[in-house]
Amino acid sequence: MRGWYRVLPGAAAAVIAASSLGSPREHVRADAASPPEEPTDVRADLNRGTWSHGPDLPSPRQDAAAAVLAGRIYLIGGYGPHDSQMNTTLVWEPEIAAEEPGTTIQQAGVRMGAWTYAAPIPEPVDHAAAAALGGFVYVAGGRIENLVTNKVWRYDVANDIWVEIPSMPIPRYGATMQAVQGKLYLIGGAVAHGNDATSMEIFDPATGRWAVVPYALPDERDGLASTVLGDEIVVLGGRTDQEINLNTCEVFDPFSDRWSGCSYLRQPRSDFGLSAVNGRLVAVGGDDLRLDRPTQTMEISQPRVDGWLDGPWLPSPRHGMAQVTLGNVVWVIGGSPTSGTAPSAGVLRYVSPVITIQFKKGHG
Repeated sequence: MRGWYRVLPGAAAAVIAASSLGSPREHVRADAASPPEEPTDVRADLNRGTWSHGPDLPSPRQDAAAAVLAGRIYLIGGYGPHDSQMNTTLVWEPEIAAEEPGTTIQQAGVRMGAWTYAAPIPEPVDHAAAAALGGFVYVAGGRIENLVTNKVWRYDVANDIWVEIPSMPIPRYGATMQAVQGKLYLIGGAVAHGNDATSMEIFDPATGRWAVVPYALPDERDGLASTVLGDEIVVLGGRTDQEINLNTCEVFDPFSDRWSGCSYLRQPRSDFGLSAVNGRLVAVGGDDLRLDRPTQTMEISQPRVDGWLDGPWLPSPRHGMAQVTLGNVVWVIGGSPTSGTAPSAGVLRYVSPVITIQFKKGHG
């Protein structure tokens, strides 16, 4: 497919898609007449993003759980100062500001906001998994006093209250959790002795019950990462119990209850950051077990995870961070620049320019 493009008024850039049917000259003549309105979409151009610093956390965190709900970031537990387990709930509150006059598109990430403290989770926990669903933030598993737990908590955002809900059948930590179509899916992680580490646990808030799907993953792994694309869960990387990093990519479709493959990462990773922007994945940092140190590399997937591109490196190596997407901005929160436990308060944001894509009717 051939393409040509022009700058749309009031936008950073515009991409006009044109098929091989007809020549660009013919399209120009059509535009000279009164062109019909054509559909547009505003997206972040991930290939031209840059890293920005802040707003930093009020105190260091590593291996904390994170979720996004109603435009706010919730960071729960993890390791804090002096490598101690934390029970804090940190919330990034956006700054409320009037729209700038004469603009239709606001550059993502320019409003800094601030971190505040909400009600603490009932017990200090690290390596837990978190997801937002139906006005609540759920936190599952992890380690409490260095013991793997099966406890699950639900945070009521409106009332600033934590409640313990039915425990999951299999204790695990270093797992990943996503919410799809009203249910929570907890995948991977290291489990208590004698349990199936390849299983997946599913929680239905409507019934308050957990279900276990045995042998869901082909390999045992912890330190993996996941995100949601459409109504599917994409699971990447992690490390085996033989301390070998994986670059695998698998997609789970809850509707068909089936797994399928996707393009593998270029670099095997564990304890790394992963989130999605405009249907593309952003994988950041993590442990490089071959070199026994964290990496600062970054990969950006093609749409539908059909291949990967190298992205701009982090300013410094990092692992054990929390990563979320808020709007079009990727947030990398806390973590450690060195191997082991050494929490950081640093926050990095990957901010991409916004472009307007205009689709030509009748051409694909």
